[in-house]
Amino acid sequence: MRKKCKVCKALLDNERCSSCGAYNGIQPSSQSVDLNEDIPTSDIPGFDMTPELDDTDTTMLLRKPERLNPALIFVIIFALSIASFLWFFLINRPQELLLGAWENGRGSIFLVVFAEADSAEFLENGTIIITQEGSRRSLNWESIAPNTFIADGEQFSYSINGDILVITDRWDDNWTFDRIRDE
Repeated sequence: MRKKCKVCKALLDNERCSSCGAYNGIQPSSQSVDLNEDIPTSDIPGFDMTPELDDTDTTMLLRKPERLNPALIFVIIFALSIASFLWFFLINRPQELLLGAWENGRGSIFLVVFAEADSAEFLENGTIIITQEGSRRSLNWESIAPNTFIADGEQFSYSINGDILVITDRWDDNWTFDRIRDE
């Protein structure tokens, strides 16, 4: 009676199964291997190496690569879409609230860049027009994160509560403005 492979149950001609490539006995030493002998490969594409077995395990289990579940792919795409939507409409929105004219500048300690500004107007083109004691100057500004912007190389944070804008510098000094309402 011929031996059968322990893994795939195919009939064996020698210690190595010609169907699945598993060893069903003692692994041959390097001296007994004929280098010109054709060594069968498994059905898995790209698998053409001889497995390394330890002394206790004489069988080799082959697994086909798992496919991603299409439902999981759909959930991932849906979650990324929701995250993009939230970022665009919720995180970017504070910048829109900052746009416009603000007046009645006040605070206990003047701010770097803004100094003791009477008013500030944030324009969509990345310009701030600052008015102080009747003189006007313009600077570039850029939103870098939610509720944070850079003006003239300095970083500021801001909060808007209704019609009140509070701009804070890196030393926690702040300057407060009221929104100018079009009538």
